[in-house]
Parts: sequence; structure tokens; C-alpha cells
Amino acid sequence: LTRCAETLSEANQVQALQLLLRLIESNGGIVRIAALDAMSSLVSQGLDVRDSVDEILVAIEKTRPNADSVDRIALDALEDRLRTL
Repeated sequence: LTRCAETLSEANQVQALQLLLRLIESNGGIVRIAALDAMSSLVSQGLDVRDSVDEILVAIEKTRPNADSVDRIALDALEDRLRTL
């Protein structure tokens, strides 16, 4: 699942978003981090996630406590981008 999430940032953006939204609900922190990282990449490419911001922010908060320092920086950056939408 982790590799799947990483690969989705290179796929059709709308389809990738739907799958990533499912993956961020995973119980596995590593899978959630990979999905959020892929989502961050898609947002950077201009994908409109305004309808999913609340769901993504919940996943970020759920993931942050167990994330390492590098992952926390990436989560913070994604959160900042989402809060400006």
C-alpha cells in the first residue's frame, strides 16, 4: 500500500485523489504518511482538493503524533498549504 500511495502522485490526478483519500484512512501510519506525501505532491501540481480539506487535515492530525521529525515537517507544509485554500 505504501508503494501504491507513492506511485499515485504520478497517476491521473482525480482518480489518484479518490484512492489517496481512502489510503489516508488506513490504520498504518506509514501508509498514511505515504498517501499524504503523494497528496502533497498533487496539491503542488495544482490539484483542487478544497472539497476534501477537512478530511485531509484530520488525517494529518491523526498521523502527526507518530511521525518522525522529517515527516512532521512535510505534514506541517501540507497543512499550511491546505489552510490557504
